[in-house]
Amino acid sequence: MVRREVRGPAAIVLRRLLCGAAVLLLALVFAPAAFSDTFVVTTNADTGTGSLRDAIDQSNTSPVVDSIQFDLPFAQSLIVPQSNLPSITDPVIIDGSIPGETTGQQHPRLDGSSLDPATAIGLDFSTLGGQSVVRGLTITSFGLSGNGIGLNLGTDSVQVAGNFIGSDADGTHGLGNA
Repeated sequence: MVRREVRGPAAIVLRRLLCGAAVLLLALVFAPAAFSDTFVVTTNADTGTGSLRDAIDQSNTSPVVDSIQFDLPFAQSLIVPQSNLPSITDPVIIDGSIPGETTGQQHPRLDGSSLDPATAIGLDFSTLGGQSVVRGLTITSFGLSGNGIGLNLGTDSVQVAGNFIGSDADGTHGLGNA
């Protein structure tokens, strides 16, 4: 076997190409984790920093799949928007689940009882909000006596799993959504 060493300017170019390829490969492998954001809901207030509305607004402006998580004490886990939340226009993972076994009572509850029942919309995924996930939420009282919608899927590529929709937090009583 004959081994040839590349020397001179060709060796420098070859080393630079190999280094560049290695950097590109590392960037491709770690880019999604490095550039996605997690927005944490820390208040049940309708607006302001740490609100669900704020987290949706921030996620909509981010070009990658972000996640919205909840850090609310149980006594403050009821979120009652005073107007429809912003449409979700960018893929996002909305995760209200908590580790361990639950009865659902620990999940954040999105309640539309203060909205106009004819036009109430809870989480509204536009066609651009595809490839999203909604899990671990309780969604109730959107349009109890009208045409409101607790979860509007404007695209068929939103995964909805592990939620209580239209029932109380333990799943035993109806708190409907139209």
